[in-house]
Amino acid sequence: MSSLHDIWTVSRPPPQLASLTFFEKTTDGSPRAFWLKGPIDPSIDGPRTNISYRVTNNIPIYDLRDHMEQLSIDKHGFEMVRHHSALIKNQYDPKITEIYMKEIQTLIQTTLGAHRVFCYDLRVSRPPLPCCG
Repeated sequence: MSSLHDIWTVSRPPPQLASLTFFEKTTDGSPRAFWLKGPIDPSIDGPRTNISYRVTNNIPIYDLRDHMEQLSIDKHGFEMVRHHSALIKNQYDPKITEIYMKEIQTLIQTTLGAHRVFCYDLRVSRPPLPCCG
């Protein structure tokens, strides 16, 4: 089985450099991080989050799609699998959560042999509106 270094060495095209933001620590020393999302009553005093982040620059991002078979969750900590969703690209519908979460649960159970999978969050990426950049 190849190491990530071996895979990266033969990966083409060359990597793209990116700045990535990572969770660093809680600002109050608490072992539990929180982030309050959405509208909050202005009369409630306190921070929306206790999370601090750090930005790391010039991280190489490699296209490993041609090397998917060489990656193993047991060796590399992640794995890439092909999945064809029943959903249409850029489709947004309230049913998306139900459909996609079920697909992901089945994919994880099949790929990892898990007996039980619990998906608790779904984020839908959408392109910005033409008016708003």
